Amino acid sequence: MDERARSSLLVNRVSIIKDLKVQHVINPLLSAKVLTLDDEEEIFAETTSKRRAAKLLDILPSRGNLAFVSLYKSLQDQYSHLAELLAKDLPTSDRLEKIQNGGKRKMSTIDVETVLVEGGVPPRPRVFIKRPVQSQQIRNALQQLKDEPGWVVVHGMGGSGKSVLASEVVREQELLEECFPGGVFWVSLGQVDKPMLLMKMQNLCSLLDKEHQAPPRNAEEAKDRLRLLFTHQHPRALLILDDVWTARDAKMFDVRCRTMVTTRDSSVTDAVRGNISMVPIREGFSKEQSDEVLATWTETKVSDLPPEAGQIYTECGGHPLAICMIGALLKDHPNRWQYYLKLLQNKKMSKFKKTLPYEYQSLAEAIAISVDHLDTEIRDLYQQFAVFDNDTLVPTQVLSILWAEEIEFVEDTMDELCKKSLAFQSWDEKQKTFVYTVHDLQLDYLKEQCDDMQSLHATLVSRYEKVCKGEFHTLQDDGYIHWHMEDHLAASGRVNDLCSILSSLDWVGSKVKITGPSFLVEQYVKHGKILCQNRGQQLRDFESFLRTNLHRFFEDPFPDIIQLGLNQYSKSEVYQQALSRATQNDSCYFVWSGKDTVKDPTQLTVKVHSGGVHFAKFSPDGNRVASCGEDCSIKVWDAHTGQVQLTLEGHRDVVYCCGFSPDGATIVSCAADRLIHVWNAANGKLMHTFHAFKRVTPCGTPTRTPSFDGTKLVCCSGEGLVKILDSISGAELHTFTAHTDSVRCCDISTDGSLVVSASTDGTAVVWDTKSAKQITTYSGHNRSALTACSFKPESHVVASSADHQVHVWDATTAEKLGVCKAHKSTFIQHCCFSPDGSLIAGGLSNFSIHLWDAESMECVAMHYGHTMWVYCVAFSANGKQLLSSSEDEKVILWDVEGAKRIDYMGLKRDFDVNFDADPFVIIAPDNNDTLRVMKGNQAEVVHQSDVSFAKSRIRACCICPSGDKVAYGCEDGVVKLLHFTPTGVKSRELVGHNEAVRCCSFSRDGRVLITGGDDSKVLIWELQNKTSIECVGHRESVRHLKVFSPKRKKFLTASYDGTIKVWDMMWGMQEFSCEDENEQWVLSCDLCPDESKIASTSVDRAVRIWDAKDGALLHKFTGHVDCIRSCAFNLDSSILATGDDAGYVKVWDIEKGEEIVTCDHHSGGGVWVRGLQFSSDGKQLVSAANNVKWWTVDGKLLQTFHIKGSFVKSLQASKDFKTFVTIDSSGFLYILNLVEKK
Repeated sequence: MDERARSSLLVNRVSIIKDLKVQHVINPLLSAKVLTLDDEEEIFAETTSKRRAAKLLDILPSRGNLAFVSLYKSLQDQYSHLAELLAKDLPTSDRLEKIQNGGKRKMSTIDVETVLVEGGVPPRPRVFIKRPVQSQQIRNALQQLKDEPGWVVVHGMGGSGKSVLASEVVREQELLEECFPGGVFWVSLGQVDKPMLLMKMQNLCSLLDKEHQAPPRNAEEAKDRLRLLFTHQHPRALLILDDVWTARDAKMFDVRCRTMVTTRDSSVTDAVRGNISMVPIREGFSKEQSDEVLATWTETKVSDLPPEAGQIYTECGGHPLAICMIGALLKDHPNRWQYYLKLLQNKKMSKFKKTLPYEYQSLAEAIAISVDHLDTEIRDLYQQFAVFDNDTLVPTQVLSILWAEEIEFVEDTMDELCKKSLAFQSWDEKQKTFVYTVHDLQLDYLKEQCDDMQSLHATLVSRYEKVCKGEFHTLQDDGYIHWHMEDHLAASGRVNDLCSILSSLDWVGSKVKITGPSFLVEQYVKHGKILCQNRGQQLRDFESFLRTNLHRFFEDPFPDIIQLGLNQYSKSEVYQQALSRATQNDSCYFVWSGKDTVKDPTQLTVKVHSGGVHFAKFSPDGNRVASCGEDCSIKVWDAHTGQVQLTLEGHRDVVYCCGFSPDGATIVSCAADRLIHVWNAANGKLMHTFHAFKRVTPCGTPTRTPSFDGTKLVCCSGEGLVKILDSISGAELHTFTAHTDSVRCCDISTDGSLVVSASTDGTAVVWDTKSAKQITTYSGHNRSALTACSFKPESHVVASSADHQVHVWDATTAEKLGVCKAHKSTFIQHCCFSPDGSLIAGGLSNFSIHLWDAESMECVAMHYGHTMWVYCVAFSANGKQLLSSSEDEKVILWDVEGAKRIDYMGLKRDFDVNFDADPFVIIAPDNNDTLRVMKGNQAEVVHQSDVSFAKSRIRACCICPSGDKVAYGCEDGVVKLLHFTPTGVKSRELVGHNEAVRCCSFSRDGRVLITGGDDSKVLIWELQNKTSIECVGHRESVRHLKVFSPKRKKFLTASYDGTIKVWDMMWGMQEFSCEDENEQWVLSCDLCPDESKIASTSVDRAVRIWDAKDGALLHKFTGHVDCIRSCAFNLDSSILATGDDAGYVKVWDIEKGEEIVTCDHHSGGGVWVRGLQFSSDGKQLVSAANNVKWWTVDGKLLQTFHIKGSFVKSLQASKDFKTFVTIDSSGFLYILNLVEKK
């Protein structure tokens, strides 16, 4: 029982004992479980009623506040006069509830203080001065929260007294009774990280929760808990968030309650819901208030203050913190008025005042006085804070290194500084250490006072150098040095060391894990002038390496930076260092031998969204990019580093489109929530919101028209409408109606006279912006749904896209001027002209970007870097860069000239390798539907089939074991045979299939070719006598075949009809069929090396092991979570590996019929494991999906090689497991060689 309740029982004991008959209240107390039956027996053992009442009062204090409340309630009926005696001392929540429910008794001063103490509201400071004007402003704002939740934001500069004012206003009895009878709860935030924020939310939940639930486990759960607690248990309470620094922190407390915030930044509540009242605190102390403060500190009367008091006020400008600091000094030295005034007025301080860019410059003078009164040792240490940047959190360990002192000494010293308000302390949950910061004004003073900043920076660097013995990359993450080492090296004049670490793979590897890649790239940009004079090419190599792999460093697990470095071109400093480390490292590494032939125009790859990126656009100056997408946000980021500068949140659904105004001052966005937002591009604040349509579709961009001056924007909708709006008022200036279906895109001509719109109704319409009349309608796309349209700069020529074509036409006449074409199997998602009109860019559904010459309409370049559909393309204002955004969550910046120089000829994924040949031979079809025959690590093309005979796509190919024959099957059903002889290459066609040929293989002796196709046929071709045999039995497409050893003269085929059939090679007779009534499409199969078993995998997520003699089912393994698309036996036929469409690889023991291990999967959405192969010793396994991974047979990941495309179809390895060949979806050939150790 709390002290107040116990005191009440003592004070009123005589009255209660005199009047109370215990038998009248005993039952309610027993029912409430305040008393037990033993208590009842003990009470009634007393002989008189007064002794029984006394015994009851003796027992109750040990039973808690519930006992007091229960006694109060039991007295209300028969002993109301006694209940009234206890009412004023009920526990806080019950007192407030009584008042809220219409109780007559008003809260006393003690009641108010109890509420504030229990809610954590800080007490008045030692010296307190009323500020009635500011208090009334806050009070007026708080009264607006009487009837509904909302926000009151008290904002002003540091030291203006915001927290004191906030805590003082809520001490008013009438305000609490009228507006906040549910109580007041105070939470001090400051600069908190996410773990500390969660801790504060958990503490608040514990304070509010009467039911004592377990603390919430994460921030979202805590937010939900607070919402419920304020709704159900504290419905009219006031939550005060003190010293809020970020919008993120305010957003986490957006729980639909009454909230007051104190902050230095008035924008912290921009993202919260509800009405917001702003209360700026701009004025400081008045002259009278300043005198009262100084008089209180010096314990004198205001009338007795010396003249210097007024002068001090003038010098301080009335700033509360400055005046209080001087008052505190005068308390210890009351006779130093003139001394302190002279310090403020001396020539040095006057000069110092002029250099500070702050309104209240006198705070610097107060800082000087405080610093000068520190002990000499502490003052010298404190002055070394000048080496740190503003707003930097400095961990204890960093100060320990800088000061060359023990941690305990640092903590004690900093405690002393914090007590004197010269530093601030907080806890870093990640580093598990205290971190310290110094106010910006204090830090500016320290920097100005430092005579040799270069030496100070040099001291810090040398201290760290001593710790790591010169190996900077070995430094542990202390929360500071990896973020600031380059700045300290530059400031200390150690340019060579700065260049060394930025051209060191070791340092880059250790730093990027801690800071992330964008921050590291920023260091190359920031120190560019210094770096270009020293080791320029080496540093450019590293910067390019980071830019192009930016997205990789966000993957989990973190990529092996040595392996990434080995993918750089051979002359790169990054590659040379990576190769050196790979030869000395115990891990396995692989070199892509053909990487130097791939000229990559990628400048930067950014992944800042969680979800597909629908649109991305350069700012007019090309320095920033705005992108938007499925995460409902707009990100504004640095075009050089990828560093996110702003996150614009306000849309409630997918954001389709965004872009900058011509002056770069504003950003406009449209989304599936049917809203168009206009944002301030500098600070991210939402300026305007327009409700222009019932359905908004993917276009709503600012006009490019200089005559509009960025004040108008053109947008379109799913209602078939196009509108021009005033970008300030949202007023409709024109509405165009002609389309019969959704309008997908719109654009405006450079001169502002025309607008073009592209619709899914198959037409593009051109409008006059002044008269709003329709000029022309273009219907050249043959009713195909249009996806995009764009005006050619400085002209009235339009490019529009639909299906796999971009049409170029005259906007005034609708005359077709030309057609740009992509492969007919794909379609173009977006298109645009370059600023000079010479190029047209297109983003395609096959993950590629195409560039066409705008005059000849010929494709001049195509490039692959995305792994899903490309949604958008956009040029920079100077035309040197191209942006592309994709469903794969990435935005890529391309070098346009570099892309145009690439002679790209992609390969298809149906390939074969003969590793028995020396050098080994690779065959693969290309995008021209010809077959390439390549040799060795450099993939030298030794033969290419005649393009004039390429009639359809090649779907399967194989090499004869002897290497002298090659066969390939086409989509039109034709099989072509190439025979390499000393005199040349002989070719012939084998006709027999009616549909696409899907698999082919030679017999071991090369005399027979077997093919299978979509027509369900299996054909055996006798190559010498030119005859064929058809194997009849399959009902659907035949996708796989395996040939037995020559003595068996058998082969097997697997089909989408769910069966595996074994055939006699001589006569084409079916020997047996492996069938299971539940089996669906067979997606892969393998014949074990001893030819005793057959493995098959299926759509039904099961693995089946069959007897290769009679087709009997031996085992059926389950456990995969998705379709199983690959399988492979090890060399001794005892182990099987399988891979599924969720990216998982499982290893099975065949004899035991059980799973051995599940390898940590290929991560990513829709990742299909298509290739598997064991090493000859059975100890290792390689798998191919969206990347290539090597594993030990017990599931340990050895290495990952990242491909450029989205996936590979298969992979082949040499017998020694040192060379690996695959082709990805982008058409890149990978010949990967194991790095030999020294």
